[in-house]
Amino acid sequence: MYARLEAELSDVKLRWESDVAERSRENVARDVELTTLRDTDAKLRAELTQRKHDVDRCVVWFQALGNLLCVIVSVILLLPLFQLCQDTVNLFLLPPRETAN
Repeated sequence: MYARLEAELSDVKLRWESDVAERSRENVARDVELTTLRDTDAKLRAELTQRKHDVDRCVVWFQALGNLLCVIVSVILLLPLFQLCQDTVNLFLLPPRETAN
């Protein structure tokens, strides 16, 4: 009778140890997965921050470029008007040219 109980106890002990080992492997696997996910999350957040910074720099750059283009277009459009004004001022303010007889 003791032999049967010892065999049964040994069997229960082996199953118990097997279950504990399986749970330990599952916990280790879960911990490794969590660590990997945390690392990936940190990398993605850092990349997102960098991308936001890049976008902000591009926005500032494009705003400056837009301002420059406005100035260039204004100069191109206003240059003939300026020339016309200068010609008009010269016409009325400069003494008349003497003509050769």
